[in-house]
Amino acid sequence: MADQLDINIKRYQRMENLKTKPDAEILHSLFWDLGYSPLVMIKQDMLYVDEINKIWDEFPEKTRERLEGVIEQGIKLMQEFGSSSK
Repeated sequence: MADQLDINIKRYQRMENLKTKPDAEILHSLFWDLGYSPLVMIKQDMLYVDEINKIWDEFPEKTRERLEGVIEQGIKLMQEFGSSSK
């Protein structure tokens, strides 16, 4: 995975062990190059709005636009699933 993200193995291990956070460049690579949600690298209890906003601001505009589309599609699917299960 470190090779795919083009980072040092020790840096990847520190992120994997939650000793350091991924930067926007790594999250960008996860999304664009590997097709993973950036949230896979963020520990569950770290999902604070201000943290997400800081990361969001680091993404290039093109990435934010694509992510917005994916998020909107996900919300629509959840709404459809929620209304069909009632």
